[in-house]
Amino acid sequence: MSFESPLSRETRETRERNRQRLKQWMQDTEAKRIQKQEERTRRAETREETREVGRSSSRLPSWRNVEIEEPKQMFRTSSRRRRSSSNVEEEEEESEVPTFLLETVSQTPKRRNKSRDDLRLPKISDEMETVIKEALDESMDDNDILCNAFNISITRGDVKTLAYRNWLNDQVINFYLSLIMERSKSGDGLKVFAFNTLFYPKLMSSGYDGLERWTRTVDLFQYDLILIPVHSGAHWSLATVCPKLRTIRYYDSQGQSNLGCLDSLRIYMKKESLAKNRHVSGGWKLECVANIPKQMNYSDCGMFTLKYAEYLSRGVMEKKKMRILELYSGIGGMHYAAELANVGAEVVFSVDINTSANEVYRHNFKQTNQQSRNIESLSAKEINKLKPDIIMMSPPCQPFTRVGLKLDVEDSRCSSFLHLLDTFPHLETVSFILMENVVGFETSEMRNVFTKTLKNCDFFFREFILSPESLKIPNSRSRYYLVARKCKDFSFGTEKDIMNIFPNSSCDIEMPIQEKTLDPYLEKDMSDEELAHYLIADKTLLKYCRILDVRQRSDTSSCCFTKAYTHYAEGTGSVLQHDSNEPFHKKFAEFQEDEDIAHLKPLKLRYFTPREVGNLMGFPAEFAFPERTSLKTRYRLLGNSLNVFVVSNLLRILLG
Repeated sequence: MSFESPLSRETRETRERNRQRLKQWMQDTEAKRIQKQEERTRRAETREETREVGRSSSRLPSWRNVEIEEPKQMFRTSSRRRRSSSNVEEEEEESEVPTFLLETVSQTPKRRNKSRDDLRLPKISDEMETVIKEALDESMDDNDILCNAFNISITRGDVKTLAYRNWLNDQVINFYLSLIMERSKSGDGLKVFAFNTLFYPKLMSSGYDGLERWTRTVDLFQYDLILIPVHSGAHWSLATVCPKLRTIRYYDSQGQSNLGCLDSLRIYMKKESLAKNRHVSGGWKLECVANIPKQMNYSDCGMFTLKYAEYLSRGVMEKKKMRILELYSGIGGMHYAAELANVGAEVVFSVDINTSANEVYRHNFKQTNQQSRNIESLSAKEINKLKPDIIMMSPPCQPFTRVGLKLDVEDSRCSSFLHLLDTFPHLETVSFILMENVVGFETSEMRNVFTKTLKNCDFFFREFILSPESLKIPNSRSRYYLVARKCKDFSFGTEKDIMNIFPNSSCDIEMPIQEKTLDPYLEKDMSDEELAHYLIADKTLLKYCRILDVRQRSDTSSCCFTKAYTHYAEGTGSVLQHDSNEPFHKKFAEFQEDEDIAHLKPLKLRYFTPREVGNLMGFPAEFAFPERTSLKTRYRLLGNSLNVFVVSNLLRILLG
């Protein structure tokens, strides 16, 4: 059964009118080509290829039996050639066949990433060039079937849509995508699945229910790349799904965006995962890809759509990773957030003046260029040499904390941030900024200086006060965040708003950990020797037990852990009832009667371990401290850090 076009009758009639309109143009082009050929023949009398230009009298060979594995023998490029016996350079000739069809479509890639030389086009025989010309001959029947494969019949009329400035039809689109899918079965390179042109209109009209039977025998989640041709009115574009990377992208040769398409595909993939019992952790990243080749006329959208599919399937159209400059890097919270966000960005340079934090950072990120230095020594020239796309930073918060002196811009610890802002007008490549600080920054004079600088540098920005609790993480840690970008304004809020929740987003951001209780974040099977390091001393219990924030494993919240945790009892973080079998309220009531500390002993009240605090803050399991880092220093460094989950979400929003 062959594919039929989903286009409306009106669109079909429009194409037919344009086809007739282009007929005269093609005839004129052929006449000019013949004239140029005759001129070259006169100038090159010894040329062996001299022959009549036009339709050969020989019968058109059948394409029905041409091997699918070698379609490269059917086409060649020779837009500019040099004679070996003459210094005369032949004039460039317009190709009658779009370049995408000249690619070696069925050639199996030997490796994923290929250079231009790897995609060099093979030469074909003069006989096959004649076949191409006859396939495009206006005097022959458009209903002649020239090729039949993949249950798709390609007629002469279909082939004529490949002519210069013509519009590709559904048959050609489907056939080409089938060739790509067939090639991927070899096992080399990416494993590709392609839907036909009927899929997208069916998705938009009937949703998942109308398409459920399409994949009864197909597991989409085993593929590296899924190709979806999209037809909008009279325009072709391409959507792709990478199930293993949880990304859905849209490629348009006119630079248009299509969030409706992306969101519909996201919903489809979610329902497909449920139907196939395939758990996909985390949310889907949606993107309308902007930095891609664009068409320069009104007719090449189909060609560009297939070229996108071709290069993506070969792995040679991968996006260049964005470069992150991480300032006030601490123990690497921003770095881990960038990795978790999976947005195609990598930290190329990080700076912090705290030697203890830098030691931990280097212990975990041995390959990153990390320097211990004052930000004030970093010049605009040096930053420009790094060519960063993104700046992620967490400037000193002491000038704005509730318990501090609140000296604001007068505090000497603001000097490095002020110096950094002075460099902003001179930064050549930075297009995105993400900043974290304490609650209180939003009312500071420093904030006004910061936002004014951003406006002067043509940045759009949004501000937030967010806590991990908004992501169902059982820990309170409200912090101020700002995201800014040059490329386009945000689709939510205004620059006058300070938002307390994540914006509604088509990206449908989800986190890999969405447990509401503390238990999944806590260490299991702790030995008595390990437990002894974290038990609260009797003296501390006796004096402060009434103000301690005691939590159990089943609790759904905990207090913010500060750098003074374990050093001060009040307001520095929750403590844990290690033995959850003992009734806390009963034991505490008994203690209040006679203030005998023995009543509290069975509860085994203890501090959260650094690993547990790190878990709640989103640091991955591989994060570790150097062995020589003291327990007090570990708590202090974690207390000065940030929540990786929250920053990861904000980075996705920033780059979305």
